[in-house]
Amino acid sequence: MSLFSTLYIGVSGMASNGAGIEVAGDNIANVNTVGFKRTRANFGDVIKESLESDASDSGIGSGSVLLGVSRLYSQGAMVGTGNNLDLAISGEGFFVVNANAGIDDVTLAYTRAGQFHIDNEGYIVNESNYRLQGHVADANGDLTRTVSDLRITIENIQPKQSQQLALKMNLDNRVPVGGAFDPLQPDTTSDYTATVTVYDSVGKAYDARVYFKHVDNNLRPPADNWDIHVMIGDEVVMQQELGFDNTGSLIASNRVGGNWNPDVPAAQNVALNLDAGPLRNPPITSGLEGITSFASPSTVLSQSQDGFAAGSLVGIDIDEEGVLNARYSNGRTFQGGRVILAKFNSKDGLRRVGENLYRETQDSGPAALAEAATGGRGVVHQGTLEQSNVDISEEFIDMIRFQRAFQANSRTVTTTDELLVEVVNLKR
Repeated sequence: MSLFSTLYIGVSGMASNGAGIEVAGDNIANVNTVGFKRTRANFGDVIKESLESDASDSGIGSGSVLLGVSRLYSQGAMVGTGNNLDLAISGEGFFVVNANAGIDDVTLAYTRAGQFHIDNEGYIVNESNYRLQGHVADANGDLTRTVSDLRITIENIQPKQSQQLALKMNLDNRVPVGGAFDPLQPDTTSDYTATVTVYDSVGKAYDARVYFKHVDNNLRPPADNWDIHVMIGDEVVMQQELGFDNTGSLIASNRVGGNWNPDVPAAQNVALNLDAGPLRNPPITSGLEGITSFASPSTVLSQSQDGFAAGSLVGIDIDEEGVLNARYSNGRTFQGGRVILAKFNSKDGLRRVGENLYRETQDSGPAALAEAATGGRGVVHQGTLEQSNVDISEEFIDMIRFQRAFQANSRTVTTTDELLVEVVNLKR
C-alpha cells in the first residue's frame, strides 16, 4: 500500500467533483440565457498501471477523472414575446449568423438564440450585431439560392406608376343595347361603373372610373359586346372593346386607344391597360377567369392595379418556413428573403464559443445549410423565444451530490495525512 498514492486518489476525486460543481454552476448561471443547452459532467475511473501487462495491483484504482462535458440538446420551452423578430426553432436546426459582423471575411457561426433586430442599415442582426444569414431576394422579389446577409429596405420605397388594371366581374347581358357613351354625361350614358384607385409616377392617387356600355355586335358575331371607357377627372384616358360568346365567356378584348396625362411633374402619356382575363381557348382557358357576361346583375368580384404610393416600413412577418415579408405603410408587402437553418451530423461535436454561438469542428462535420422546414431542421416560430433547457431543481441536486462527494474525498486526504503522521512517529 502506498499512502502517497491514496493522497492522489483523494485529490483526483476532489478535482473531478469540483469540475462537476463548475458545470452545474455554469448551467445555473445560464438558466435565463435564451437558447442555452445545459451540459453534463462525465466522469471515469483511473486504474493504476503496472509493468506487467496482466497485473493491475489487485484492481485498486487511482481515483476519478473528468472525461468530458456533454451538451444536452433537448428542446427548451417556447415563450411568446410579441416581437416579430424574436424567433425560435422547433426542431434540430440552428440559425446561421456571420460572426464577423458583415465584413468581407465571412465566418459563419450557429446559434439557437433567436433574439434579432434590425440595425441602422436594415440588416437583421443578433445582440452581438452578427448578421442573420438566408437566401436573399432579387430585384423582382424572387428568392435566389445565394446565402448572404438578410436585409430589409428601411428607406421609403419608391412609388410605382399604375399601368395595368385588372377586374374580375360580371356584366349583365340582359341590359338593353343602344345609345352611345357620352364623356360629358358618363353616368347616364353607361350601364355600369367601377372605380379603381391608380397612382402616377410620383405616387399621387387618382380615382379611375371604369364605365361599361352594352353595344351592338361589332367584334365577332354572334358575340355580345361591351365598350369600356376609363375616365380620370373629365378626361377619357383609355378605351377598350370586349366580346363574349353565347356562353358568356370572353372571346375578344381589344384596346382602342387613349393616354393618361396626370398632374405635372408626373410622367405623361401613360398607356393604361385593362386586363379582362384570358380569352376562351378550350381546353386551356375557359374565358371565365376574368370578366364574364351572364344574365345576372353586374357586379365586381375583385379588382387590382399594379401601382402604389411611396411607403415606409411598418412591420416584418416571418412564416414557419422562414420566408420573410416586409410590410409597408402603402399596403404593399415585399418578399425580402428566407431564413436558412444549419444541421450537423453530430451536434455533440460543435464547439461552444460564447455569446450563444457554436462553431463547427471536425467532430461535428460541416454545416448542411438549407431552408427551414426541410430535412428535419425544424420550423421557425415568429414572436417566440426558446428558453434554456436548464432545470434548476436538477442542478441543485447535482450540486449537493458533487459537494458531498468533494467533502468525502477531502476526508480521504485528511485520513491519509493522519496515517502518514503515525508512520513518521514510528521512528520516535
